Amino acid sequence: MGSIARFSGMIIMMYHEKNEPHSNPHIHVRNQDEAASYNINGTLQEGSIHPQKEKKLKKWMAAHSDELKLAWNDAYHDKPIRKIGPFEK
Repeated sequence: MGSIARFSGMIIMMYHEKNEPHSNPHIHVRNQDEAASYNINGTLQEGSIHPQKEKKLKKWMAAHSDELKLAWNDAYHDKPIRKIGPFEK
């Protein structure tokens, strides 16, 4: 799983498995002992993280939505996944 960003103690990761060509674009988030996955539009798919962390994550996702789409496209085509800048206040 490729790490695409780190901020506020969270690690944001993205990957695409070849045997799942039609999976929705999404990210995986790890924060201490919490883990979750979100569609790149910000909808929770699985798991949970602290509400304050989720709020920051969703702001970050909204600010970087175009970059997330490009990163997913890279992952889908087995290209190196580009890094995305951290959360900015």
